[in-house]
Amino acid sequence: MEEHENLNVTAARLGLKGLVGEKGPKYISDHQIPEVVKEMIKWLSEIQNTDWLLIFDNYDDLDEFNLLEYVPKAGWGSILVTSRRHRLKSPGVVLEMPDMSPDEGLSLLAKRSGFNRNFTSSEQQIALKLLDRFEFLPLAI
Repeated sequence: MEEHENLNVTAARLGLKGLVGEKGPKYISDHQIPEVVKEMIKWLSEIQNTDWLLIFDNYDDLDEFNLLEYVPKAGWGSILVTSRRHRLKSPGVVLEMPDMSPDEGLSLLAKRSGFNRNFTSSEQQIALKLLDRFEFLPLAI
């Protein structure tokens, strides 16, 4: 099954058939976003949909929006929130990720990318530039 066919099936299950065309997702206008969010939260809250992961990545501007408005009220599923803000409060488990050293970053990058040999000097320089762009954040790597 092709990717856009999977999207069509998912969109139909969510009652959002009009958002996926023959070639994949269609553009969603700003005025459609609240309805899409509402339908997504509804779908995540249904008893037959218990095995999901909802990710809020880079939730750093805590005053921008109330995260709880986007969280299903269901007692199942998993939610992962990434943030650089220490004042973020959570009803769940908080894992503080310490800064990684360049050596730790290189090791993680090599492991996660399947790189099975030592970096050459030029590869290491490129990898370090990439890691710097990722700010040595383990979740970004």
